[in-house]
Amino acid sequence: MRTVVITGGTDGLGKGLALHHLRQGARVLAVGSTPAKGEALLAEAAALSALDRVTFLRADLTSVAAAEELVTMIKGTCPSVDQLVLCAQRYRLFGPRTVTPEGFEHSFALAYLSRYVLSHGLREVLESAPRPVAMNVGTPGVTLGRIHWEDPQLTRRYSGTKATLQSFRANDLLGVAFAARRRPCLRNVTVRPLREPHTGAKQTFIRATSPSVTSD
Repeated sequence: MRTVVITGGTDGLGKGLALHHLRQGARVLAVGSTPAKGEALLAEAAALSALDRVTFLRADLTSVAAAEELVTMIKGTCPSVDQLVLCAQRYRLFGPRTVTPEGFEHSFALAYLSRYVLSHGLREVLESAPRPVAMNVGTPGVTLGRIHWEDPQLTRRYSGTKATLQSFRANDLLGVAFAARRRPCLRNVTVRPLREPHTGAKQTFIRATSPSVTSD
């Protein structure tokens, strides 16, 4: 039985993917921060007669420590992971700068650091699967914004848009670096979910994050 780990797996695209994989017969570990949404996912899994194959894992992925604990828990219970889907995201385009208890700017912590910790932390169990995939759901290839190397936590001249765009660019680099260090068996892709302007239907575009991925 395939094992799929999905962050942001109790809402939006992540929840849709969780239900899709359950219908396909996989075991799903859905990570989310809201218990009510986790219970709702479990109820829908029960309606699919798949309650025995889904686990809701509550975690606040703005915390590096929580992400590391999640890695330890997954490695302790899953000898292999066939697919890692990184969906957790919460855009904060407006309002003041928010800092996590660990001192990281919110978007940097959730949209980038959690994905770094999980992708590299779960590499060993991913590479134990026969055809593993690490899927980073984001906005690849955006040319707007930049990484503020001189002030990555945006302590000066913060804006929500600037923080969000920085997370997009950081994830581009994460994908390239991860692909460069992976074993040939581990495929690494970044996907961009979009909506049709007239119908609202979701489409998913897959973008290779390095030349080596295009050969997979």
